[in-house]
Amino acid sequence: MHVAAYTSVDRADRKGEDTSVSRKLSGMSAIERELTQLHASVCKGLADPKRLLIINALRDGERAVSELADAAGISQANASQHLAVLREKGLVEDRRDGQWVYYRVTSQKIIQAMDLLREVMADQMPTSSTPDWTTSVVS
Repeated sequence: MHVAAYTSVDRADRKGEDTSVSRKLSGMSAIERELTQLHASVCKGLADPKRLLIINALRDGERAVSELADAAGISQANASQHLAVLREKGLVEDRRDGQWVYYRVTSQKIIQAMDLLREVMADQMPTSSTPDWTTSVVS
């Protein structure tokens, strides 16, 4: 899986991020720093509810953009914008077939990670009426 990420601590400073974070990153090894930046980049890709819906719609395999738009309740143009972010972050990849574009997750571990996070959040909810992610979000 290829995931784009910033690896320079200086970029964090230029973007106005907390300089203490930059100092902490600079104390890490190059690999630790790159993994931390990569982790943040992937999380940014997941930081939108519509993108989460799109990824969830891909849990059972590839789907066309129109199907993903319908599953997320958004226009095809908006779905394409979200898919571009997910592709840039390395979370999805596409396949073209004539005029159709199909997307799939780059790794099933992405779905597993989302499911694990959902379980953690469900455990933290005060009631046990947490809906099942796989059936409540996508029809």
